[in-house]
Amino acid sequence: MNVNSKMSHKEIPYGYVKADKIYLKSWNDHQEREVGTVRNEDVDASVEYFVKKFQELTEKSQELEEKIEKAENKGSFLMKLVHLREGLASHDGLGDYKTLDNKLSILQKQLEEIIHQNRLRNLEIKKALLVELGEAVELFNWKESTEKVHDIKERWLKTGNATPEENGQLEEVFWTKHQSFFDRKKAFYEDKKRLMANRQREYEQIISEASILRTLKGKAYFDKVKELKARWQENGNIPADIYNGLHRAFYALLKPQRSFRPPIANPEAVLDTLKAIESGQKPFDKREVDELRKTLKSIRSYDPAIKQKRKEAMSLLQFLMEKDFVEKICQKRNPDFRQLPEEQQIKLRIKITKELLIRDQSELDKYLSNADQYSTRSGEMAQMMERKIQQQRNKVQVKKTLIEIMEKAI
Repeated sequence: MNVNSKMSHKEIPYGYVKADKIYLKSWNDHQEREVGTVRNEDVDASVEYFVKKFQELTEKSQELEEKIEKAENKGSFLMKLVHLREGLASHDGLGDYKTLDNKLSILQKQLEEIIHQNRLRNLEIKKALLVELGEAVELFNWKESTEKVHDIKERWLKTGNATPEENGQLEEVFWTKHQSFFDRKKAFYEDKKRLMANRQREYEQIISEASILRTLKGKAYFDKVKELKARWQENGNIPADIYNGLHRAFYALLKPQRSFRPPIANPEAVLDTLKAIESGQKPFDKREVDELRKTLKSIRSYDPAIKQKRKEAMSLLQFLMEKDFVEKICQKRNPDFRQLPEEQQIKLRIKITKELLIRDQSELDKYLSNADQYSTRSGEMAQMMERKIQQQRNKVQVKKTLIEIMEKAI
């Protein structure tokens, strides 16, 4: 229906039209207000537009209500509901805003009550977690207490807020205790690290003092040994990988007849001789090599440089003896071995070395499979088995190295 733009007044549901302006009547504490204007002098179409806007708002409200009904965490929708309800006062539409507001108000109170009950429950949960945390941080075992503290922290973070009056204080108490625990743990391990370092220095000092035992005799010697042993026993624990080496060095110094003799030979000189044999500058002489092996075995020193040279020399000696052993087998199997072409000689050496490798590898596998039953026995038996395994590993590695060198020569 078209009307003259100068019409004075027209009543419509929930409002009226006056001077081409569309008004929404007052509701609750909200005064009547203009929501729009008549477009193209068509009052009915213009009014229908604002009626539809209210219907859209009603549908939006209904959708929100349905989501809340289906949701497990209903409280999470409270702010959406509050914003929707607050927007009613400024929403430009025509409809029963009072009824809609009343409906949203009831729903808001329901959500607020749900949140209140949840926060009361969270309050009890957090109080219980604080008790657990207090017990966990007092445990003597740091590993056990740390695992418990991490578990309690995860549960704390998954728990929602408690009541507003209590939540802030609970959070402060929890995180203060949490930080205090890890500060104490850090301080403990730093103190322990310093203690271990002091103990290690004391062990090293005792070893240093033990080195003068060679200058003492009779009662002075035995009194000093007794004093050093007592200090050693009272010093306390340090990590086993450090202690074992210090322990061996200390007790070796308590045996002057074995410990105070300087090395009877220079391993570097032995190594030079072996290198000359390896390069062909000197012929391989079984008796000479045996003497060199005995010399290396007689060398006892805690000097790292000497120990390293001895190790290199022993490794090269084993390589040369293995090479000579293969050579003897080749000549035994084939009397004309030396007359064969060089390439054929090398292939025969490789073949025999691989046969020996298979035998040694089989022996190593047997040792390894039996190692578990020795690990439960006395330390001496376990150490004996470990030495056998290492010796067998060395045999295997030497043959592999020999094969690689010969294969490159073909």
